[in-house]
Amino acid sequence: MSTAGQDDPPRDLPDLLGRLVRRDAPAAAVIDVAADRRAIVVSRAELWRRTLALADELARAGVGRGDCVAVWLPNWSDALCWQFAAAALGAHVIGVNTRYNVDEVTNLLDSARPRLVAVAHGFHGLDLRERLSRRPGAARHPPRGGRRPRPGPGGHRYWVGRHRAGRNRAGRH
Repeated sequence: MSTAGQDDPPRDLPDLLGRLVRRDAPAAAVIDVAADRRAIVVSRAELWRRTLALADELARAGVGRGDCVAVWLPNWSDALCWQFAAAALGAHVIGVNTRYNVDEVTNLLDSARPRLVAVAHGFHGLDLRERLSRRPGAARHPPRGGRRPRPGPGGHRYWVGRHRAGRNRAGRH
């Protein structure tokens, strides 16, 4: 994704991750904790592979330069994949804290107007997708798509849905 030399500072997040993969692909990048509490080591190469796949999927969904993507995920490696994948497309991620209540999430989503929202499924028994559907205005702007949760690492699952019909490019509110 970059032609910068290895001695130059990384241009962006994908360039940084790409350099780390080239330096030592099997090295641990992050450690996920599975639902059964066991540690799952995610290598740099695996994080890179998942990031490229997600970037491709986001591009097919119409995410591009200047778009906002909301990520309502715990500190799973998937949250990092979303950061790197969005950056690869010139988009940015707004993190949504899993402790936010409906009013806080509503305010955040109404302000940011993300193109897509990734929502954790079954995280600590919380139904974040249902919480999202209860927010004021949900009937006007329901999350679309994502009928089934997607598998993530360690048995974690998450939903992806479109938040709004229109784009919110950076600088336009």
